[in-house]
Amino acid sequence: MNNINRIDWRNHFVAFISTLLGIFIAFQLEDWRESRAEQNKVKHTFLSIKFEIEGNLTIYKTNVTKIRDFLEYIDFILNHSNDDKLIMKTLDYDAYKTMYPDRFEHVKLIRQLNDSLSEYTSSINVDFIPLTGISTSNWEAAKSTGVLTLADASRVADLTYIYEWIYKDLGFTDSDFFKYFVSNEEKFMDLSQITTNYKRLADIYEYKLDKIESKLATISW
Repeated sequence: MNNINRIDWRNHFVAFISTLLGIFIAFQLEDWRESRAEQNKVKHTFLSIKFEIEGNLTIYKTNVTKIRDFLEYIDFILNHSNDDKLIMKTLDYDAYKTMYPDRFEHVKLIRQLNDSLSEYTSSINVDFIPLTGISTSNWEAAKSTGVLTLADASRVADLTYIYEWIYKDLGFTDSDFFKYFVSNEEKFMDLSQITTNYKRLADIYEYKLDKIESKLATISW
């Protein structure tokens, strides 16, 4: 009779410990899942920011390259201009027309001056307008959702530096260019104004590009 009513404390203890262990493991697993979800969120956020920065750099690089090329073309035309005509070596004309057929589409031979020099009509083709589309939306989304608070502080500081340069107003912006230059027909026909504005933009793009690329090279993704 005594054996029947005796409480098996050992089995109860084992069951109690097993229950506590199960609850502990469940909490640990949930913490791990939450931590993993946060890590994935941070990872995907940084990948989108990296993609955004690289897209911006592509725009800066394209603008710098194309603008410098355009300025060289303008400089070539000015250096060969004489009373609204172009005086240049036939070989130079043929070489440039082969490289840039659209730019020399309306340049026609007037007469041959000697065995090497010829006179041509003068024409300037503004064939490149700076690209726009610099984006900060992924960065702003990361800030507004609080994801950056989960990330390494040093990386956030580096990215903050990069975006500060993307935002930075250096005295002449894309908006200024389009508002006061492209949309104004009179200014658009002013060759001096064309070269001045293009050079200002190229210098700004190049300066930002240097600052951003230098910092970007130090970030380990």
